[in-house]
Amino acid sequence: MKLGHIVMAQESLQRLAALRMPPQAAYRLLKYLKLVNIEQEVIEKQRVKLIHEVSGTKDGDNVNLAPGTPEHAQYLTKYGATLEAESDLKPFDMKMEELLVVLDGEKGNVLSAADIGTLELFFET
Repeated sequence: MKLGHIVMAQESLQRLAALRMPPQAAYRLLKYLKLVNIEQEVIEKQRVKLIHEVSGTKDGDNVNLAPGTPEHAQYLTKYGATLEAESDLKPFDMKMEELLVVLDGEKGNVLSAADIGTLELFFET
């Protein structure tokens, strides 16, 4: 999966983490989400580093890359390339169908089709 998939899935992963499930499944998912969070932190650090790189500022400086500026365009190009890079994150060791069975076992659990489509990359096929 690409780093961009991880960035785009943040909200769906948060919704999934908030759903009720049996403790064993919840614990397994928690351990996996910790790995996803590590990837998200690495991506965020790279994003901040790129902002400082294209703006010529140091870490900790307040930076504003105004849309339409050459610096902003350069940042978007470099960040886009970053998001196209492959992640080392492996899919969760559960099939999506198994997860849905677990989630269906708890009354009131709801995910949208968009969430399921986004989350599908994170589970074994």
